[in-house]
Amino acid sequence: MFEIRPLSDTDLDRLAEIDVSESGSVVYALVHGELRSQPEVWQRPRWDAAAWQRKYAEWQRTLKMDLQLGAFDGERLVGMASLRYALTETMAQLTTLHVDRTHRQQGVAKA
Repeated sequence: MFEIRPLSDTDLDRLAEIDVSESGSVVYALVHGELRSQPEVWQRPRWDAAAWQRKYAEWQRTLKMDLQLGAFDGERLVGMASLRYALTETMAQLTTLHVDRTHRQQGVAKA
């Protein structure tokens, strides 16, 4: 079972524990209002601590995050998500969601 809790400053220093690497062979594009798949090989490498710091600093500037949550498997940080409470008057926004490669498809994002 995963524990979800707000990320502390100490937890934020641990974001590099989350392996965000992935690859695929399809990308999606919005063409004239229609979502279309296109074949394209792509990959995202694992982010090191410096990359996580850059990304997080950018998110703080641009996403207006109100809450950052961590998903923990025991003491290991295996996921993070952030929320903006008021994208509009009636709508919140899930601004980020990252789950460790080895913990995907196990219900972390549902916890």
